[in-house]
Amino acid sequence: MSGEQVAGVAVDRSSLEVDGLEGLERVLAPSVNAVVARRALDPDLPAALAAALGEPGDHVTLIGPRGEGLERLVGPLAPGAARQALERDARLLATRFARLTAASELKATLCVIDDGACRKFHADRVGLRMLCTYVGPGTEWLEEGEFDRSLLLGLPCRSPGDLERFNAEVSRHGAATRRARAGDVVVLKGTAWPGNEARGVIHRSPPATPSAPRLLLKLDLVHAVLRALPA
Repeated sequence: MSGEQVAGVAVDRSSLEVDGLEGLERVLAPSVNAVVARRALDPDLPAALAAALGEPGDHVTLIGPRGEGLERLVGPLAPGAARQALERDARLLATRFARLTAASELKATLCVIDDGACRKFHADRVGLRMLCTYVGPGTEWLEEGEFDRSLLLGLPCRSPGDLERFNAEVSRHGAATRRARAGDVVVLKGTAWPGNEARGVIHRSPPATPSAPRLLLKLDLVHAVLRALPA
């Protein structure tokens, strides 16, 4: 897809960048493996959310197609305006994702990350997944065709040194890492998307530490496999 124009936006191979949330449905096109909706958060929100974070870990709940039940998800954050803003935005994203996938129920995960979890390049065993980072750097991914996928099945990562060698090996074979920013909305196709078994988006989490944690919202279909919808 390199060099193609879709609705006036340049498409670089398997991923597509759009302004705002209106173009997220482009991920349903067979040739598109990821869509990144670029948008800016209120500049004061990340710092306010960082101050409201609770203990690290994943907080999971099932929600309805209009975000019903999201109040349970944001419960671990300290009460206040930042938590209310996060709940409003998560409801907006849940509504968009449910409309995109025709889902009647979604699995929502609010991740407070302060370690190196998911630092290895990998593909998810899901149909579609929506990600939005509110605190810290966003998800990193590789373009299809710019790396050797067979490398991802090689080196076991039993230590931080193994992990660094693994990711460096992938990078030395021509992979240019793309990065989302805080507030960007990323929709990825995984290996459970019909016809995508060997083409799930290769991605990883950026670094996080106790002094610089990340806050990530993850939306998934309750059922792993989604039928192919018309683009």
